[in-house]
Amino acid sequence: MSDDLHDGESDLESNNGHDSSESTLPTDPTLPGLAGLSLLDKCNMEVVHILKGHIIDISSVIVLITTDAYKTEYENKLAIELDQLRSKTTLEIDKLRESIKEMYERENRTFQHGRDEAITERDRHIQLERDLQRKYDELLNEYRQYQSTTEVRLGELQSELKLKTFEFDRLQLLYEENLKSLKTTQIEIEKLQKKNDLIQKEYFNLQVQSDRRLMEIDTELNEKRTKLQVYEKVEQELDEVVMQAAQVENDADADKILFSYGYGASLPTSAKRRLQHSVHLAKRVIQLEQANTSLRLELDRERKKKTIVIITIGILKRFLLGKKCWIK
Repeated sequence: MSDDLHDGESDLESNNGHDSSESTLPTDPTLPGLAGLSLLDKCNMEVVHILKGHIIDISSVIVLITTDAYKTEYENKLAIELDQLRSKTTLEIDKLRESIKEMYERENRTFQHGRDEAITERDRHIQLERDLQRKYDELLNEYRQYQSTTEVRLGELQSELKLKTFEFDRLQLLYEENLKSLKTTQIEIEKLQKKNDLIQKEYFNLQVQSDRRLMEIDTELNEKRTKLQVYEKVEQELDEVVMQAAQVENDADADKILFSYGYGASLPTSAKRRLQHSVHLAKRVIQLEQANTSLRLELDRERKKKTIVIITIGILKRFLLGKKCWIK
């Protein structure tokens, strides 16, 4: 009997320990009637479930008691234990309710705060969406304007490209023609350069010859001038003598005058021969004058040739300089 009582107490203590360990909120999701209830209702149902378990354990212990004495003592003890258990359970239920209430309020505040933040975030996103939509509309309008402007500009550029292409082709043809002309001109310049060299050599030779000829002509002219001066002086003296002799009526006196000046031996005695001698002298004078005139004309021709050669060389030099500048 004592063993049975001891076993009953052990079972009761084990049940009490089981109750105290299960005083917290169970997390079994398979309990009936928990779906669709609030957190507080779920906790109440869990407490009722725990009490039902204790009652079942107590009933099983009572069945084991066979004697009245032990039964009475055990019932008293069980009543005390039940009161303690009930008080403890009530206290735990109050604590559990209080903690559940605090947790519910805390979660409610958290949810409320989250709801406010979500509303604020929603409003911010709505405003952001409006701003983005407005910017999108502005950008779309700008894009359309830019597209239309770009199409117009593209058409203009295509037209300009066609014109530039045509101009480029024309310039290419002109370039090829100018290149051919340049080659031809270079060949002509080389020929003209050679010709210019020959002309310069010829000019230098002509200049040397002209200078030498001019010196000879000047020398000869000086000699002729000297002779002419002598002849003019002799002629003047002769004219004076002839005039003096002519003023004399007597031929003998005239001859004396001539002899006095030393012209008696060289002059003819008859008037006809004197006339011939005068004609001869006149012819000589004419010849000298013609020679002088011829020499002057030849000198003028040489000077003109020299001037023409100088002008030709100047023209060729300017032509060559112009060609070189055009080639560059």
